[in-house]
Amino acid sequence: MTQKKLSKWLCVIVIGLGIAGLYCLTVMAPRLGHRLVLQYPRWAHMYTPTLIFTWVCAVPFYLGLYAAYLISVDIGRDRSFIAENSHRLKRIGIYAVIESVLIFVILATMLTYDILHPVVAMILVLLALAVISISVICFALSHLVLKAAKLQEENDLTI
Repeated sequence: MTQKKLSKWLCVIVIGLGIAGLYCLTVMAPRLGHRLVLQYPRWAHMYTPTLIFTWVCAVPFYLGLYAAYLISVDIGRDRSFIAENSHRLKRIGIYAVIESVLIFVILATMLTYDILHPVVAMILVLLALAVISISVICFALSHLVLKAAKLQEENDLTI
């Protein structure tokens, strides 16, 4: 696969994730919340705050997607190993850490209000672990890309 083709696929995947996330935030989350309110009327007061908190949780996700899109564009321009991509990967890692903290805030809040179903707890813990894994991978890749950028810069200066 050529670098241009890889870049296009990465951009398509990032845009697809953004569209899927937007659909989940604007269509699925309100519908699922409404169904839960119909099934459990005692939780009706939690609908709006939960929906707003869900939208707040989307902010780091979309900031990370934007950084990933910029990295994908740089890959297409044959600028894979530059310091800016290292910084973008580090920012993605930070956004992932923020997201995992928000997930744990959701868990603690649901536990406090005694509305935490065991299946929901398991899903949220697995999601938090996945996001933490993404942050660790991004921090490691950031370090490697920065080292590769320095080596490439040294190599360009010797030619």
